[in-house]
Amino acid sequence: VLHLNGNTMMISGLDTLTCDSMIYWSKLDSIYAKGEIRYVHGPNRGIFGDEMEIQYEDSLVKMIRVLKNAFAYNDLNFQINKDGPYLHFRDEMTSKEMIAHFQGEYISRLELMNMASTLYHVVDDSLLAGENDASGDTIRIDFQEGVIKRLQIQGGALGEFNPEGKNTRIDTTVYYGGEYIDYHIEEQLTLLSQGAFVEYQDTRLSAGKILVNWETNILDAILINEEYPTVQTKGEAPMKGNSMVFDLVAKHGRIVKGRTSLNQGFYHGREVYRDDPNVFHVKSSKYTSCDLYNPHFYLGSRKMKMLPGDRVIAKPLWLHIYDMPIIGLPLAVFPNKGGKRQSGWIMPSFDSYKSIGTGF
Repeated sequence: VLHLNGNTMMISGLDTLTCDSMIYWSKLDSIYAKGEIRYVHGPNRGIFGDEMEIQYEDSLVKMIRVLKNAFAYNDLNFQINKDGPYLHFRDEMTSKEMIAHFQGEYISRLELMNMASTLYHVVDDSLLAGENDASGDTIRIDFQEGVIKRLQIQGGALGEFNPEGKNTRIDTTVYYGGEYIDYHIEEQLTLLSQGAFVEYQDTRLSAGKILVNWETNILDAILINEEYPTVQTKGEAPMKGNSMVFDLVAKHGRIVKGRTSLNQGFYHGREVYRDDPNVFHVKSSKYTSCDLYNPHFYLGSRKMKMLPGDRVIAKPLWLHIYDMPIIGLPLAVFPNKGGKRQSGWIMPSFDSYKSIGTGF
């Protein structure tokens, strides 16, 4: 056993370890270090902390465990423009505790525990596409020859993607979160589950499960455990459905079995399509003041166009009671301004009487 104290340094090949004190066990081929520890692996990588255990195997590092105030970094060089110079960037990872696993000279897995966060840079076709800042209770990062391949976040996961200029079709910051996030870097796929959400510009999308393809910028939202896919634009009522597909760039989407509330009424549709900037096209639509999922009465239309804050256009429009068509119009236009005094179509109110049935 070897004890070292005061401005301690150990150099082995490309590795340099500095700390206030350390203990080395030759039989176990392991080190315990304390106080301002800096483990630097080559010119680009390092792990810091206040308390650290290092396990060797065949003279190579097998595992590093940071027990207190962990920090890790990976220095990188990227171009922002194809004709521009290479610039320096740094991926950073912090947590209270950290375990790093190694295969040969490369790190293979990094586990961050307790108040974990990571800042890493996204590269597309050798150009910097943006930076991703994510945090959660625990983070697990898998590497291949030192390159990040997969990132998993568990417990109160939150993220923020900031795009780099014109190197991506995303033109503004994207915020996202969920209880669990699984990001496959090479495939450019992100899975979010349990309270999952994505916020982009003035639109928020949420569901029990969300899958985002960052190559196509297509988002798929799925109903899980009564967490319905929901899309809401700032200042407008949310639209819910059983499933949802949304294009983050074009801001177009499709909702299956969509439902929304507006002006004390409810809109239903077998399929709802959203166009830019905020126009909804509804197939097999229903409009009613009945709050039941299967309303007793409604105004039904094969095609309906909703312009929030303006008007609703339907053709044809039929009044239904218990799914029976009563009276119809070839075309109907009525206001959709929310909270303002307005003229136009007024949704009838209904009453139910035991003796004579339903009336309005």
